[in-house]
Amino acid sequence: MTNCALVNGDTGEVKSFFMPAEPEHYPEGSTHSGLVVRWDTTGTFEGHAGSFISEYYHDGEVFVKRPVKPHGVYNFDWVTKEWVFNSELFISAVRQIRDGYLAASDWSQLSDAPLAESDKYKWQEYRQALRDLPETIDGIHAIDQIDWPVRP
Repeated sequence: MTNCALVNGDTGEVKSFFMPAEPEHYPEGSTHSGLVVRWDTTGTFEGHAGSFISEYYHDGEVFVKRPVKPHGVYNFDWVTKEWVFNSELFISAVRQIRDGYLAASDWSQLSDAPLAESDKYKWQEYRQALRDLPETIDGIHAIDQIDWPVRP
């Protein structure tokens, strides 16, 4: 028996993938819950439904494997069928990590911090480099590619 998929008719995005107990209730090309029924008659996938949903789309005729997702923050563009870098989400993630580093170094700027003035100044430079970071990472698309400032 083959598997059935419920597919967004406009984009080809697979929303559900299953082996129905009563296949006659899901004729090819019909709609169910606003989605188009598509059958995997070629046996394209025999495995976990979640993997099929995340790895394939339907081009109107057959199921097609999506290109491999690049390392970093990317969303699949259902119009072009390509992975597109999500700069807003990436910068948000960078800022969240950066804010954690800033919070962890707040103590260094307190008036009673047990630091010599020269050391306090090093911490100020470190903190400024963290604040400047989002503007200095053009062309970087993954958190692990960032050259983070080094703690004093």
